[in-house]
Amino acid sequence: MPESKGQNSLFGVPETAEIQKAARSIILAVKRDEGVTSKDLARLLDVTVDTVERLEGMETKKVPASLISSVAAKFGGEYIQPYMALFGHKAIRAQCEEAVNILPALTALVAKIAAAAPGGGAQLNHQTMAAIATELREVDGIVTALRARAADMGVVA
Repeated sequence: MPESKGQNSLFGVPETAEIQKAARSIILAVKRDEGVTSKDLARLLDVTVDTVERLEGMETKKVPASLISSVAAKFGGEYIQPYMALFGHKAIRAQCEEAVNILPALTALVAKIAAAAPGGGAQLNHQTMAAIATELREVDGIVTALRARAADMGVVA
C-alpha cells in the first residue's frame, strides 16, 4: 500500500482506488463462489442492485461498512480479506482461533520433548517431565477448551 501524505499512524490510510479494488474483489469472489447474480447478492446483503454493480464496477468512492460486515457474516471472513489487508490485518473465523492458537503451544511442547529426552530417545523420566511441565499444562488447557467446544457442538472428542 502506498504511504499516504501526512501519515501519522502505523498503517497508512488506504487510497480510494485501493478501497474500490478491495470491494470489487469481494463482490466478484462472492458472486463466483456462491453462483449468485448482482440481484441475488443485493437481496442477500440488503442493499440495492445499483450498490452491488457500482462496487463491482469501481464506480463509487464509498464502501458501506455494513456491506463488508454482511459479507463476512453471511459468507465468511475469508471473503473480506482484501479489505482487511488494507489495514494490515487478516480475517480469521472466530471458531478457528482456538485451533490456530494451539500451534505455538504444541510446537513449544514438541521442541521441549525433543530437547529433553535423554539421547534423543523416547524415554520420559521425572527430569524430562519437569522440563516440559509448563508447556504440557498450556497444551492441556487448550485441548480441554477445544474438547469442550466440540462437546457443545454435539461432537464426542
